[in-house]
Amino acid sequence: MRKGKVLYKGEEAALLTQHNDGTFTFRYTDAWIADQSKPAISLTLPKTKQEYESPYLFPFFYHMLPEGSNKHVVCRSMRIDEQDDFGILLTTARYDTHRRCHSHQNPGGKMSIPLITHCPGTLVAGHNTYSRTCLVRVFQGRKVNHILPVDSPTSGEEADILFLENRKHISISGVQEKFSVILEKNKLRLSTEGERGAYILKPKPATGKNRDQMPANEHLTMQLARQVYGIETAENALIFFKDGLPAYITRRFDVTPEGQKLAMHDFATLAGKTPYTHGTDYKYTGNYMELFDLMKIHLPSYKPKPLNFSNYCYSITSSPMEMHISKISPCSKHH
Repeated sequence: MRKGKVLYKGEEAALLTQHNDGTFTFRYTDAWIADQSKPAISLTLPKTKQEYESPYLFPFFYHMLPEGSNKHVVCRSMRIDEQDDFGILLTTARYDTHRRCHSHQNPGGKMSIPLITHCPGTLVAGHNTYSRTCLVRVFQGRKVNHILPVDSPTSGEEADILFLENRKHISISGVQEKFSVILEKNKLRLSTEGERGAYILKPKPATGKNRDQMPANEHLTMQLARQVYGIETAENALIFFKDGLPAYITRRFDVTPEGQKLAMHDFATLAGKTPYTHGTDYKYTGNYMELFDLMKIHLPSYKPKPLNFSNYCYSITSSPMEMHISKISPCSKHH
């Protein structure tokens, strides 16, 4: 039997238990259930009852787990079985979570920093670093340099250790390699154990066609979404490591400027879908109309806005395999 305390703003709210037969129990503490001012930990675990049981890890917690290379690195470095979901959760979700091995080398050695003629955030011409508009949107108006004070994760043993430590103490969903970053005064740095990062940094992936262009491609896609189609996006920019390699950086929309965590549930969680319930392709089952039914159940006060069909078409054509239910999440406006 293994147990983990579930904390809400540092206060114990519930206990999550894995029994010897592999089943799970989630139980709110007596004090939490009795205090009507205390919120439910998840929309899928309402305070209408004190205890819940499941034959597998509850979807709310399952969707906090790292995936892909992030999961592989955590399991290898912490010596955790990759099938041990609860063990991974206990290790990575101690301080920070977010809803959704460096095997490649830089064959050309160090790169030079590219000549900047357009803002690396808004892409407006006539800037050799971030424009004022970008600094306000992405970095809270602080004068942040477009060059990070560290080399890329592929540059050597020292950088590998630094980035590996960063990945050990955070749980960020999604397959692509990601790191947690903090803005401290006017400088960005990797978060350390016990800290909550306000930014996610995505370097070029280890595999894939034209992977050197992937950070710029993701950034351009997001800028087109915002500037051309008027789609509300997470604030983002292109940034460069000290050795010249590019990365994509985005400000977390589930963390306030004061560092408070906002409640957020992806629709896979609200639908109760995991590989244990709907198979390995669970993210791609169902249709978008089902999302409105889930909102009626879990978000009764929410009034859906009319869907802009051109926005929908852009999202589908620009990232056809990414518009699955794990990538769509309602997020609260208050912490």
